[in-house]
Amino acid sequence: MVLVTSLVAPVIARAQPRPEDVQAAAAAFAEGQRAQLRGSYAQAADLFELADRSAPSAAALRSAIRNHRAAGHLSRAATLALRAQRLYPDDADTRAVADEVIAASSSSLARMRVTCEPACSLAIDGRAATETSATEIDLFVDPGERRVVASWPGREAVSESVAIEAGAERTLEMRAPEPTPEPVVAPEPEPVVETEPAPMDEVIVQPAPPADDGGITPWVFGIGAGLTAIALGAGIASGVDTLSARDAYENDPTRERYEDGVDRQWRTNGLFIGAAALGIATVVLAFFTDWDGEPEEQRAETTRPWLVASPEGAMIGIEQSFGGGT
Repeated sequence: MVLVTSLVAPVIARAQPRPEDVQAAAAAFAEGQRAQLRGSYAQAADLFELADRSAPSAAALRSAIRNHRAAGHLSRAATLALRAQRLYPDDADTRAVADEVIAASSSSLARMRVTCEPACSLAIDGRAATETSATEIDLFVDPGERRVVASWPGREAVSESVAIEAGAERTLEMRAPEPTPEPVVAPEPEPVVETEPAPMDEVIVQPAPPADDGGITPWVFGIGAGLTAIALGAGIASGVDTLSARDAYENDPTRERYEDGVDRQWRTNGLFIGAAALGIATVVLAFFTDWDGEPEEQRAETTRPWLVASPEGAMIGIEQSFGGGT
C-alpha cells in the first residue's frame, strides 16, 4: 500500500487522472515490481513506463529508468532521465537518479535535439521515440548511422539519415510539408423535376385498311377462261374441218387429199391440247383468285377439270365439290 501511495501522490499534485487510469497504473506498477524481483528488468521497465503513461508519477519514472539501465538499454534510460529532470526538478530522489544516469552515459551515447514545426511524432530506426506529438524533443541515441522520421497527421512524413558519434550532440529541424489538398468533390446535380405534359387536342386515328391477302383478281381467271373457250372453239371448228377432209378423201382417195387430212388432224389435235393446257392453268388460277373476299372456309374444297374429245366434237368443264358434295 505504501508503494501505491508513493505512486499516486505526485500525480494528484500535478493532475487529477481518472479513477480507472489510477487503478491501471497501480496494477502495472505492482506487476513491474514482481518482474524486477525476478530479474526480468526489460519487462519490468516496460511495465513501469506503462504505469507512468496511465498516471504519471516520479516513482514510476524512476523505476523505469533503473530497470532500463539494468537491462542494458542505456539510450532509453538516459532519455527517460532527461524527461525526469524536466518534469520533477524539485524531487530530490528523482533528480539524483536522473543526474547519475546522464553523467554515466554522456560519453558512450550521442544526444539529439529535434525541433518540429508543427508538433510531430518521432521515430528512430523504426521505433517510436515519443508517446505524444511535441515541438521539442530531447533524447539520447546510440552512436552511428541513425534514421530519423518525423510524421504529422494528414501530411507526408519527413525522414533524415544522421551519422553521429559517441559524446556528440546534434540538432535537427523537421518541418512538415504542405498538407495534401483534399480532393474536390463535384456537386451533386440538381434533381430533374418532371412536369406533366400539356394536354393535346384529341386526335382520331383511323385504323389502317386491312392488308391485301395477295389473292389474284378474278379478271385474270376470266381471261384464262376466255382463252380456253377460244382455243376450244377453234379446236372444234378444226375438228369439223378435219371430218370434211376425211369425207372428201373417202370420195376421192388421192395422195394429196390424204396428206391434207393428216395436216388438219394434227392441227385439230394441237388446238385441243392447247385448250386443255389453258383449261388446267385456269383451274389452277381459281385456287389463287380472291373471290370478293370470300372466307377461306366457304371456298370450294376440291376442283377438278375434265375434258372429253370425240370425232364429233370436244367438251371441257370444271367439277367442284362443296362440303363433301359435288
